[in-house]
Amino acid sequence: MLCKTIPLSSSNPKVILSTYILDDSLQFDTGKKRPAILIFPGGGYTFTSDREAEFVALEFAARGFHAFVLRYSVGAAALVPAPILDGFSAIACIRDHAVEWNVDPNQLVVCGFSAGGHLASGMMTMWKDAAIVEAMGRPAQQLRPDAGILCYALLQLPFRIPPSNTGVPADQKQALIAKLESEMQEPQHPDWAKAIFEEDGLLWLDTAAIAYLNCFGTLQPDGKQLQDYSTVLRVDEDTPPAFLWCTTPDDIVPASNSVVFTAAMMEHGRPVELHVFGSGGHGLSLAKVTTGSPDDLHPAGEWFKLATRWLEEVLKAPDQAAGSPFAREKQKSSQQMEDGEKPAQYYKNIFDDRASMFRHVPFSLEQEIVRHVINGDEQAALEVLNKIYQQGRKAVLAEDPLRSQKNSMICFCTFLTRAAIQAGVTDEEAFALSDASIQHIETLRNQKAAMEYEPRMLLQFIGLVKKRQNKSYSLPVRKAIHYIASNLEKPLQLSAVAEYANVHPNYLCRRFKQETGSTLSSYAISRRIHESTYFVQHTNYSMAEIAALYGFSSQSHFISTFKKVLLVSPGEYRNQSRNP
Repeated sequence: MLCKTIPLSSSNPKVILSTYILDDSLQFDTGKKRPAILIFPGGGYTFTSDREAEFVALEFAARGFHAFVLRYSVGAAALVPAPILDGFSAIACIRDHAVEWNVDPNQLVVCGFSAGGHLASGMMTMWKDAAIVEAMGRPAQQLRPDAGILCYALLQLPFRIPPSNTGVPADQKQALIAKLESEMQEPQHPDWAKAIFEEDGLLWLDTAAIAYLNCFGTLQPDGKQLQDYSTVLRVDEDTPPAFLWCTTPDDIVPASNSVVFTAAMMEHGRPVELHVFGSGGHGLSLAKVTTGSPDDLHPAGEWFKLATRWLEEVLKAPDQAAGSPFAREKQKSSQQMEDGEKPAQYYKNIFDDRASMFRHVPFSLEQEIVRHVINGDEQAALEVLNKIYQQGRKAVLAEDPLRSQKNSMICFCTFLTRAAIQAGVTDEEAFALSDASIQHIETLRNQKAAMEYEPRMLLQFIGLVKKRQNKSYSLPVRKAIHYIASNLEKPLQLSAVAEYANVHPNYLCRRFKQETGSTLSSYAISRRIHESTYFVQHTNYSMAEIAALYGFSSQSHFISTFKKVLLVSPGEYRNQSRNP
């Protein structure tokens, strides 16, 4: 095995690519090149975790992969797009040395954990971004990974990690800062200590704020910054095949991140596989003793076997993945192929069928049930669900029948979540119900119980839609409400809302006022204020930071508007909520 460290950045000597290249003599077929796996450890962009690095690389090496671990920019050096460019530099390096290292350049897989999963998903969704291509000075096709494995990955911004209680008394803040600085592998942003705040006489640490600070240079970045690096929003028809796994008890990165990314992949017709395990917290790595687990029997430890089995199928013909630039080039040269010469298309169809988690259910029925959820029609939705049952059970998603049924229900939950959001339910409400539903699914002990819960779950989502919306609202008004809820950080532009609702601006204003009793602008302002109460109540962010997050022109404007809507100032609201 060739083990070496390669510096990748002239400006940051700590950006290192470690290689675990297998000896060519071990290759039974010496003319065959090996696939490569590029691993991004987690660490919240404050450090890179050791237990998600070499241990994982050696496990993949044992399965015949050339393995690589990237120590990317973290801490004060993590200001975006630095880590993203580090990742693409690693991809470029591996492909540049493909002949020397006996790497198949068309079988390069990225694998990331937690924040490293966010980075890996960036490789999968940003490879053709014009700014990235220009910065790298290479054709986009040379930057595209062929597949991705996302392990309890951060995929949706903004993200909220509950602040952790350090247990240190408030009067020992300087001692805590000194202790934490001594434990940090890399220098952090100079303002990192502002993420420590006092509550109930103790010091609390907001780790999410530190990650934001390192990546965006501020404790509370604006909505556009978050949107630009929310990789779930970047999924399209060119995104490489993805394998995702997570756990429902994860209190750092909720399972909904993986669920919504999977839904986005399915929406764009991309190959994807998702596994949600019912036990285990964050940072499991291989879920073995060597990576911190108490034993080697943790159920989530199955992810590695499942992922490598998935890769065996995906990498049989990586250039056949739908939307792949490699596929397009091959299609150009094979358009004249005679009818009897279509093995590639045949195997592509088989692959697409296997990758589609709902392949046995007609798409028309999926769309019909989504439509009934949006309309809040319980009876019609149940009738369609019964039609789906009559089609036969869904695809086999695991060897164990109960596990397969649970996975199918989790996918169904994904559709319901997106339907609820489309109907006007806020993302936070929809994903809260989604997380609760998935957690309940994991508690089911037999297929009968699972069968009984599925229609109940359907009705729960419809109930959420009916509760959130007044059913007298017309479709344009519901669409306007959904647009406002999804763009709270942006200034309200009537033309954009009307275009989304597919009606004339004047008609929308008149109809919205008639049905809600409020103007569009007044509704948007009220919605922003009510959403901002989360940060006022549960965080130590300044009012200026919260004002910026919700698009207010100044702190004073936010405070005066808050008081007008809720009849108390944000400072008074914070004090009342913390001292009831």
